Amino acid sequence: MPPKATSKPFDKSKGFESDMAQEQTTVTYAVSMGNPLVSRDPAKKFAYQVSIPYSELTPGTILEDRIFTSKVLLICRNLHRDELLASKKWKCLGTCGNDAKEIKFGYTVLMGPPKGTHGMGGPGEGALPLFLDDAAVPFCGEESCFQKTKVALESIHARNLLDLRLCENCGKGGDGIKKCSRCKSVVYCSPECQSKRWREHKKECSPP
Repeated sequence: MPPKATSKPFDKSKGFESDMAQEQTTVTYAVSMGNPLVSRDPAKKFAYQVSIPYSELTPGTILEDRIFTSKVLLICRNLHRDELLASKKWKCLGTCGNDAKEIKFGYTVLMGPPKGTHGMGGPGEGALPLFLDDAAVPFCGEESCFQKTKVALESIHARNLLDLRLCENCGKGGDGIKKCSRCKSVVYCSPECQSKRWREHKKECSPP
């Protein structure tokens, strides 16, 4: 039986594991869960390190950003949907006040290797670390409340993109995170980390 995707809470202090198996890719899956439009129920952040065997990905998924993101994202969401919903007694983001029974996901951003480089992490070559920034909103399941998820998801997306990003070199997050001034696609926690990573990053770094 082929290996299945597995997941564990992400430990920022350790960063990305350097000794991951050759036949899998590692994705840091971060989720903002909740409704930031309501002060009594602010979004809660979760982060997991998901190991996905290449056997679960079709050959084309590591070549195109859109296809790759959709496939890997589906795996990550399926692994953690029930856990996220059970993490607390969530209320529907609508005005009904009922308990949440479903989750609406959206506004995902793929961070890490730039477009066209996913194949570099294929079997036998070592997996490149990837970062998926996701947003999730709990709701009761009714259509009227479902429509209101769009507004909440837009708010989560706007507020948390940079806050959830991790240093390209050491994997740390928090205050002090800054984008690469040239490509704007990766972030670093310090000039030291940027300098250490530059030899590898300069091969991929290009203005957006």
